[in-house]
Amino acid sequence: IPLRALREIFLPPLIFMLNIIDANEITENAVEVFQKDKIESLIALIDSDEFTLKEKNKAIWTLGVLKDKRAHAKLKSLLTGEKCDHGKELCQSEIKKAILKIKGEFKGSWQVSR
Repeated sequence: IPLRALREIFLPPLIFMLNIIDANEITENAVEVFQKDKIESLIALIDSDEFTLKEKNKAIWTLGVLKDKRAHAKLKSLLTGEKCDHGKELCQSEIKKAILKIKGEFKGSWQVSR
């Protein structure tokens, strides 16, 4: 089997599993810090100045994976309509995808920026 074919077969599930591990870690960290349930803790993480943009974007991805409707209003409030500026702002693409995931309308592959 050509290397390219092997990459196409094994890389997407591997990346997805790494993202799930990240999601579990960010959720456990948020719950430990904020002492709330998973959803409330992830939302609090996004609002906190104590976490990096990368951590906040992972929290957004995780909220989409969890598909809890309580996160919808918060995620919607984060939409700016602007292009992504990953160095300064939350990833607008991740926010949109998380909202669609919660609404059950997301189609396509979904990976958080690593």
